[in-house]
Amino acid sequence: MSAAGIYEVGVLLGGAVVLAAGGTVLAARAAGALTAATGGVMASLGERLEAAQAEWERQHECRSEWEHAALRVLDRNARIAVLAAECAAVTSGECPLSLPAPMPLACEIDDLAAWCASADAAIAEVESWLTDAAAIEIGRHLAEAWQVVRPGEPRPEIFSAEKVAEAMRAASRPGTRLTAARDPESLSADVARIVARLPADVAAEDLAAVRRAAGKALVRDLGEARTRLADLRQRVDAADTRAAIRRSDALDAAVMLQALADATDQDGLELKQALTDVVARRRDLDPALRTRTLSRCAQIQAAAEQEYLRQAVLTAADDLGFEVSADVTTLTGGNGRLELSRDDWPEHAVALVLDDGELRSMVFRTEHRDGQDARRVDREREQDWCDSFEEVRERLAVNGVQVGTRMELRPGERDRVPVTKAAAPARSRPRPKAREREMPQ
Repeated sequence: MSAAGIYEVGVLLGGAVVLAAGGTVLAARAAGALTAATGGVMASLGERLEAAQAEWERQHECRSEWEHAALRVLDRNARIAVLAAECAAVTSGECPLSLPAPMPLACEIDDLAAWCASADAAIAEVESWLTDAAAIEIGRHLAEAWQVVRPGEPRPEIFSAEKVAEAMRAASRPGTRLTAARDPESLSADVARIVARLPADVAAEDLAAVRRAAGKALVRDLGEARTRLADLRQRVDAADTRAAIRRSDALDAAVMLQALADATDQDGLELKQALTDVVARRRDLDPALRTRTLSRCAQIQAAAEQEYLRQAVLTAADDLGFEVSADVTTLTGGNGRLELSRDDWPEHAVALVLDDGELRSMVFRTEHRDGQDARRVDREREQDWCDSFEEVRERLAVNGVQVGTRMELRPGERDRVPVTKAAAPARSRPRPKAREREMPQ
């Protein structure tokens, strides 16, 4: 690279971009931690080739392990949000159990894994409580249907909340089969087992429709009852399918909410409210809302990756003796410009622009000077920067950032190096000491 050149940049964050929203959270929350953890791993400029490759493989493995653990946390956080909404909707009583608070991602691998284990236990307890609460509601509906069809007759024991809960848990296990109703007792058992296949988060309107179908199936004529049982199965299956769709949408919305956690603009707030309504089952995650949210997540993802790359470039440049002499923008808003200087470059600096996946750089003069000696120094500075950027590329590769280059002008090909007055000095970035740091384990 010479006085003017473009570096086409590809950012590789391991497995961070796994889910549209999950990857956004990982990039946004993990970029700083990964940069801090991997920056300065190469203590000397001579450690290259085999050493660099071995270190990259180790860092990549650590990064992948951390990202896998972080994705598990995202999943638990989403399930916690959905279960909290389900508990709030239960009418038979307040849940005596407590769900853990969502887990932030800025933790070590062991902490994330330990939290997931404890969260899984709490989630299982709440899911069991929700099954019992649903069994009370389903048992009540079955008892009401029984009284409508057979008023005055004792309610079958299998319609009790305890028996319904047992049937619901049994229905979730594979291999559960129903036999043809042979007598009123087996008919009641079949109705109970069919209805028990309803999920705990079945919609109220579906439960009411199933109750009506169950009442029709509890007729005295066993031949008609078998026909009614087939209709009951279809209604239960349809209700289960609709509940599964709503549950999946609620989990997706809960993950997306984590991606938009820091959004404070009007559009972001509207999206968060809509997604909150999806989690609470007050609205559907329609295609328009999903597309709109994923588009916003993609913007956050791109900005996070841009910032990750910016920090990685600056860290690598720091190690090679360059300092930020001016930071015109943060580079995440597009068309941002950084100026890098060195103590031994009194008349030159480097302009860096990172925008839309391209890193463009140019050596320029901060003071005008004519003559052959000035031209010689210009060529030397351009060559110095080309050599330095090769070192930067190697360091970026260690940190998981692959950079391809495209040279527009070679050192010395320009008639004159541009002269630009240096911008006001930015806040100095402290030069990091050589250090060995581990990725989160």
